[in-house]
Amino acid sequence: MKRLFALMFIVAIALAGMVAPRAEADEASQKANVADIATMVDAHNAIRVSKGLKPLKFVPKVAAAIAQDWAISMQKAGKISHNDDFRWDGAEAWGENVGWNVGYANPVQTMMDDWMASDSHRANILEASYTHIAVGLVRSESEIYAAVNFYKEPLIDAGTAYDSGTQWLTAVQQNITAVNPAKADDVYSKTGTYAYNNRLWKVACEPYSQTQRCRTDIWATVISYKSGNYQRSTGWAFNNLTYQPSARSLWAGNPLATKGDHVISGRKWRTDCDSAATGRNGCRSYIQTPVVTATAKAGGGYTFTSKVDYVFNNIVRFK
Repeated sequence: MKRLFALMFIVAIALAGMVAPRAEADEASQKANVADIATMVDAHNAIRVSKGLKPLKFVPKVAAAIAQDWAISMQKAGKISHNDDFRWDGAEAWGENVGWNVGYANPVQTMMDDWMASDSHRANILEASYTHIAVGLVRSESEIYAAVNFYKEPLIDAGTAYDSGTQWLTAVQQNITAVNPAKADDVYSKTGTYAYNNRLWKVACEPYSQTQRCRTDIWATVISYKSGNYQRSTGWAFNNLTYQPSARSLWAGNPLATKGDHVISGRKWRTDCDSAATGRNGCRSYIQTPVVTATAKAGGGYTFTSKVDYVFNNIVRFK
């Protein structure tokens, strides 16, 4: 079992005309190592969060163009070395850790442990000013080469930034092309697929009466009852319907825009309006329905518990 690691730490102010290298991305290599890359991203963030620091956003476009390209170069050379220029347009500061090991049962964790045991490498991982991370990794059986680049925002033309490696892994495995919402509100009001708040969201909007209605689905694990058993499955699941801003007068008498308890088509609903939970000029409605939760058992499998509760269903906005 052998291992080597090295670092580069740079703090700089972006200068006019600075251009980041745009190496041809080896996306096939990145996707071939997607699980290990996601694991390494999440390992960095777990350490940062445990120290009271903000997690880093993973930028696969930067990772493919710089970190993955460099990891491949190190593997071909059979040795680790630092990239002479791993800058990215707009970044105000950047740092790099590289490493190699072979013969370990968990090479990703071994490399993380080695970096954390080194004062200088640990300084990169725990640098509070960094906001983004790009991980490149190539693996052949128990041997890995890895390059990790850290950046302080802003990053120009860096593509989608994912809140975690797991979120990116899900998007890759399901062939989901996500973009970052310009603002949080986009996940309820703008057609598209988004990576936001460590979740994946899909929004489809259409004309509805005198306004527009948007359906939001979220990538989630849901529980259904089939053939006498509860079953867990992961995929797109309904989150809510959002009616875009319209005159309050258009909703006069509508239970979805009237605070209180209601019965609609035999179902119990509860609507809250203009409160701290909804904000001004808006209502949220909840429908009463069976809710099933799954609790993992020590020996494997799950214990399922069902109860009736109110579940978020829709939003009505006024202008």
